[in-house]
Amino acid sequence: RLMNISGTNDELVPYEGGISKHIPAKDGKLDFVAAEESTYLWAKQMGDTGKKLTEPSRTEGQLEVFSYLGGDVIHYKVVGAGHGATHEISEDILLRFLESREKVIEK
Repeated sequence: RLMNISGTNDELVPYEGGISKHIPAKDGKLDFVAAEESTYLWAKQMGDTGKKLTEPSRTEGQLEVFSYLGGDVIHYKVVGAGHGATHEISEDILLRFLESREKVIEK
């Protein structure tokens, strides 16, 4: 199982991917894969055979949730948050994900 939490205003690890403005790398700046693409690639590696989601599976307030493999691979897009986006995910959401042994039914 994998949970990815990313803020759309993250300047350290850019949500849309690309070069980080702040993390140095050997030959310049560190380049990142977009958050939604990264989650999809993980889902494929874990056995998902579907297409990349272009719309969230569901929304929860400012959270857009992209879910693959019945909830075993999940991405929380935190609209408007920066690098501390994990603070926008409630303890209840985290515990449900960590403790769940059953597949979550998504639309």
